[in-house]
Amino acid sequence: MKDSQKLDTLIVVILVALMAILGHFGILSLTFDNSIQSSGFNHTALSIDTGDKVNWINHDNKTHRIVSDYGFFDSGNLAPGQNYSYEFRKTGQFPYHCAINSSMKGTIYVTTVGMY
Repeated sequence: MKDSQKLDTLIVVILVALMAILGHFGILSLTFDNSIQSSGFNHTALSIDTGDKVNWINHDNKTHRIVSDYGFFDSGNLAPGQNYSYEFRKTGQFPYHCAINSSMKGTIYVTTVGMY
């Protein structure tokens, strides 16, 4: 392996480690929008990293209420045009539903930064 290839490999390893550290402390986090429309979610399954947020936006003409199946979050009633955000700080699967329209369901899959 040439010295330039070794240097390139080292740089990549350092960048990946830095991203993992920044993500772990919430410094490098993203927000994912999940629209509510036509009585459904545009993402019924969403994979994110720890520290990332999901922002549910009610683009429907009805009120909705986003609730974690296991009690982690509850948006309260979201009138048309309102939104609700939740930051996921732990890994795991987080199923949720609309408490007003029980046919609306989804799951957020949270992994350690860079693991999916």
